[in-house]
Amino acid sequence: MDLDLSGTGQITCSNGSNSISGSGTSFSTELVAGDKIEIISSSARQVYIVKDIKNDTSMSITENYAQNGHSGSEVIRRRSYMSENYIV
Repeated sequence: MDLDLSGTGQITCSNGSNSISGSGTSFSTELVAGDKIEIISSSARQVYIVKDIKNDTSMSITENYAQNGHSGSEVIRRRSYMSENYIV
């Protein structure tokens, strides 16, 4: 079973902000608070923890995004087998 799942749609995030907006995303069904996500941009791959999901196109992470702002990145959910959020 693959615990690393690519999310649908594309995200936009800004340096120094913990808010993430999406286009064509399904945050409320693909992620839960506490999930680790990997944000992949042209200059970096960084892992963050989901703080909360507001709706399908708006969520926040526990710390501020620490790269230049960008859009068009995908989100990969990094869910551990031992995670309380693990779903079979």
